[in-house]
Amino acid sequence: MNFWLVVAFFTYISGIITDGNIPDLSRVHFLETGKNINISCNISKSYGDVQWYKEKEDGGLQVVSNRGCHLQKGDSRYYVHCEKTSALGMEIRNVLLSDSGVYYCSLSGLDLTFHLAGTLIVTEHYPKKPTLSILESVEDHPKNMGVTVLLCAAFNWTQKWSWIKWTLNRTEQEGWTTLDPDGSLKSLLVIYEPIEDTAVTCFIHEATTGENISSTFPREVNKSCMKKK
Repeated sequence: MNFWLVVAFFTYISGIITDGNIPDLSRVHFLETGKNINISCNISKSYGDVQWYKEKEDGGLQVVSNRGCHLQKGDSRYYVHCEKTSALGMEIRNVLLSDSGVYYCSLSGLDLTFHLAGTLIVTEHYPKKPTLSILESVEDHPKNMGVTVLLCAAFNWTQKWSWIKWTLNRTEQEGWTTLDPDGSLKSLLVIYEPIEDTAVTCFIHEATTGENISSTFPREVNKSCMKKK
């Protein structure tokens, strides 16, 4: 993977729900399956119906409700509130894992302006313990520039765990962090120095139990394989 492609792609996805290098959770909703959720969208409703959309994996938008405020509760799990106020909302009942995603609203009409309503992350009632993995950009790697790009991914992450932290030469560092709609937390670290003989670790911490989950690069198994060769 090209070095600059990694940086550009990560910057794009992190722009969805982050502010700086730490995700902004003010519009992120964590919910267990089977619960109900109200998502608000601040919009000036002077005319027309409010339409709701969910972002697809390819970046496009799919219509969640195409009848605006005329949608009745009995029609589906989605109900759009019809109050004529600046804060309109949509209720999703009995949420499913597939409801996870980024939601937008807009007024019906020819000139559509999409307003970010929030991100919904649905987890199982008994969430799995997070797992961490470090990926490295290996194709077209700019070793002559002395640059290493590492991406740490924490899958099944929930709010009780800390943000991803890095340690390099026993010094704690922060990467550029993003939280994906599928509940995976990712942190990008760009290292501007040789790390051939240096172990780089990413970790998350659970304050209640004191438990740490970590992943180290390079992995010990890789070192042993290199010695056998």
